[in-house]
Parts: sequence; C-alpha cells; structure tokens
Amino acid sequence: MAAVWAPVVGHLLLLALLPLTSSSHMVFDLGGHVYRTGEFHVTLLIGDPAKPYFLHVDTASNLTSLDCNKGSKVPHPVYRPAPNKLVPRKHLLCNAIHQDVGEPEKPHKTVCNYEIHYLDGSWSHGVLIHDKFTFPSGSTKPDIAFGVVATRR
Repeated sequence: MAAVWAPVVGHLLLLALLPLTSSSHMVFDLGGHVYRTGEFHVTLLIGDPAKPYFLHVDTASNLTSLDCNKGSKVPHPVYRPAPNKLVPRKHLLCNAIHQDVGEPEKPHKTVCNYEIHYLDGSWSHGVLIHDKFTFPSGSTKPDIAFGVVATRR
C-alpha cells in the first residue's frame, strides 16, 4: 500500500521547490478519488490575483497539471494563462519534461507542448506554463512550471 502513495507524496513534496530550510516542506489536502474520478488533486492559489484551482497530481509522470477544458469541475473559472506565461520550446524546463514523458507527436515551433500516454490507453496533451503560486502558509513563489491540459481522454 505504501508503494501506491509514494508517487503522490513525492509529487507533493517536489511541487513547492522552496529553498532548503527548516520549513521547506508543506502538506496539502489530497482530493479526488482514483476509482470514482480517476484522479487526485490539490487545491492551490495560482496567478495574480491568486485564485483557487485544482492542480492534478499525475502519479504516472513528473508533471502536475490544470485542466482548462470547459465543463471541468474546478473551484474557479477555467484557467486562462497570459501569453507571457507560456514556457518556450527551447527552455530547459521543456527539455526536462520531454525527457520524462517523451516528445509530443507534433512539437510546436515556439511553445512547449507535451503528450502523456498511459498504460490504460488514455492520454493527455497540453502546454507547459509558469505562474505565481500562493501557498497555505501565505508565502508566494513565482514561476513554478506546470501543465495546462488541452485534451484528456
């Protein structure tokens, strides 16, 4: 059972990316249900001004993401990033995510897009974004990268 939760805990601890100090970890309430909804998520404040969004915890990759499809069950209207929040195709973060999940079938010329294919045959694709996060402690961290899902099947 511990092996099932290990990826989730690892993702939540890596998410903060805070300096190594005595308070460099955070605990987030994990929502969702793998059998009912097929996913886990945490609610975080993203953007400026900060608004609550469900950040999906993907236990099959190193990418956490927001769902930006209309009709998604989210605590706030659909996330719409500003153009300057798109991670460029040639950025080190883009190279890192592609090493983890593989190259998308049709790479975009200027922005970092990705595709993740799962063992059950489902898949997800979207773009890599960076934006400001406000954590439960009240601290903020600009430029944390995450995926914005355009399609999930």
